[in-house]
Amino acid sequence: MKKFFVTLVLLCLAVFMVSALDGKVTWTWYENDPDVKYYRYQVDSEDGEWTVVDSLVSEVQLDLDVSVEHVLYLQQSYDGEHWSVSSQATSNIVVPEETTTTEETPVEATTEETTTTPEATESKPAEETKEEVVAPVVEKEPEKTIFTTLDYALMYSNNIPDVADKEELGLSLSFEQAFALPIKNFYLGYRTNIAASTTLGLDVSSYANLLGMVLVKIQNCDIFFGFGPEFNASVYKTFSPRVAAAAELGIRYHRFKTVSVGLSVVDHQIIYPFDSMSNKMDLKLFLSTTF
Repeated sequence: MKKFFVTLVLLCLAVFMVSALDGKVTWTWYENDPDVKYYRYQVDSEDGEWTVVDSLVSEVQLDLDVSVEHVLYLQQSYDGEHWSVSSQATSNIVVPEETTTTEETPVEATTEETTTTPEATESKPAEETKEEVVAPVVEKEPEKTIFTTLDYALMYSNNIPDVADKEELGLSLSFEQAFALPIKNFYLGYRTNIAASTTLGLDVSSYANLLGMVLVKIQNCDIFFGFGPEFNASVYKTFSPRVAAAAELGIRYHRFKTVSVGLSVVDHQIIYPFDSMSNKMDLKLFLSTTF
């Protein structure tokens, strides 16, 4: 078989990665307060638009240029309106691998046939980096254990059963203190009411009572019930004092932190003097201040 010489020229080209290296960056954080309901984050800035997620989300993965550092800013909140200061974590830089250039080299080879198959140069995919960030601590306001409330009420009164010309309109001022129990949202306390009302015939009546009270907080509402002794009197030509037992059931809605509105029903059972035993009921609509 006839032999011949073939000169092969092998040319190795240098392969470089571009300066921008796309990859995925993952940041993970851990819960440090079970009452936190929301997180929000930004990358490389705190001045842009925040991305808000709920407390079930504990990581974020983004497609970024991993050849440079990126900073994640993370905040947390109990209500989605008030946010903590930012915690931050910086990603690692991924350095792209480079191949070196070799000079053109002539090679002499003896062969019958020569086939060269160029090998494809594959660029190594960018590595995924994973960063951990500790969720910031939100400073909680200390739990209040004592609530003091003043109610300023308009009052409608009537006897039970209904008695003609005994419907009354009046004003009431109530002072209330509630003390926290070990059971969450339950309070014990006392409530005192001072009120005065009059009929169209100018039959003026008034009362003062002191009630033991239990109060339950349900979201923005207070539901309370009180029971206790009462002294009341009517003044029309003569002064008529009476002793009664009073019970009050009411609800208060907190639209703002210290200001609320509510209504209550008060039942007055006259127990002395015995010949004046009767029942009277008030309906009160009030504005409250809590401090």
